[in-house]
Amino acid sequence: MNKPCLVFYDKVTGRILHVQIHSVKSENGSIQSSTPPDLILSLIDELNSGEYSKALKNLTDRNISNLGYIEIEEIDKIFSYNMDLDTLMLKKKPFIKMEIDGEFEVKDGIPVFPGDGQTEIIFKCKLLNFDSKEPVTDYNLIGNIKLGFDRGRPVIASAPMINGEVVLKMKTANDYVEANRITIYDENGMAGSAFMVIRFE
Repeated sequence: MNKPCLVFYDKVTGRILHVQIHSVKSENGSIQSSTPPDLILSLIDELNSGEYSKALKNLTDRNISNLGYIEIEEIDKIFSYNMDLDTLMLKKKPFIKMEIDGEFEVKDGIPVFPGDGQTEIIFKCKLLNFDSKEPVTDYNLIGNIKLGFDRGRPVIASAPMINGEVVLKMKTANDYVEANRITIYDENGMAGSAFMVIRFE
């Protein structure tokens, strides 16, 4: 049996912020299916100012009144979901699909570009529904879409997604680079990221 867990989410955006897996035993030793109110209050206090406070760095306005929660059975990869604010049910995040615009050489399945520091690479990106793979055009909680070689390295390009689409551009490196993993992601974490390996030579 899956353990019960509390899912804390942003009541403005629907973003999942923190998950607390727990098992509470009653006096007779059985596992309770619902969380006692005092435990919930304790966890909210921890989220607000204690051990887990970093979980709220993405809470709208950092206002605790924007923090909601539901109790569900534990599921895998819960951070690949958003909260549907109308139904209060989890739904899979839409995801970003990217492709390179124009003609380019491909070697061993990897796009190859001149390492001249001048060639421009254009990435066309669309937001797709996770289940149907159909375009999503009315999702207005996506932040700027960012392009970089990896999270933690400088962002190369950034632009807002409008009607589920965005175009990002970068210049090739000025030398030979065997492989770069390009990452395109939503800065608000409301959509699944896209990855691609390219080569400069």
